Amino acid sequence: IPGDNWQHDSSIGGGRLLGEVCHFTDLAIHLVGHNVETVHTTRGAGQDNYSIVMTCTDGSTATVIYTSEGETRFSKERIEMFGGGMVGVIDNFRKGFIVKGGKTRKVRARSWWKSLLTGGQDKGHGAELQAFVDAVKGDEPLPVSLDDFLHSSRVVLAVAESLKLGTSIKIK
Repeated sequence: IPGDNWQHDSSIGGGRLLGEVCHFTDLAIHLVGHNVETVHTTRGAGQDNYSIVMTCTDGSTATVIYTSEGETRFSKERIEMFGGGMVGVIDNFRKGFIVKGGKTRKVRARSWWKSLLTGGQDKGHGAELQAFVDAVKGDEPLPVSLDDFLHSSRVVLAVAESLKLGTSIKIK
């Protein structure tokens, strides 16, 4: 992205750190399933290169590596999860697999399969919109509690503060 692009302007939506990286910290919090206790953020050379380590209340960690310096033909988004003697991978929201006991098992979700047939990706936007509509209609509760929403917001603001101060930040 050109250096003068609006996405780099921190006065418009907080720049890419607050405007895009926030989605990855939010997903990491959801996948870990525990609140974040501290964050530590560093910035690498080049454009939009961040490393964020989040330590959670259960002692687990989540690391988000966000970079614009990779090969454009490689998967844009890759999620790797390690725990319980297993490894889970979601590759570009198109395919996934779990490795356990030396064996690899593909994960096939109905929405992933449909997106593979159409060449698209399923990042959950349709399901998210449907959950919101159902909540507004009163059919279902909100999919994210206010406490979880506020916690996620505090985490991403702490990510930016950690980068600015060059130190770990405790989440209040």
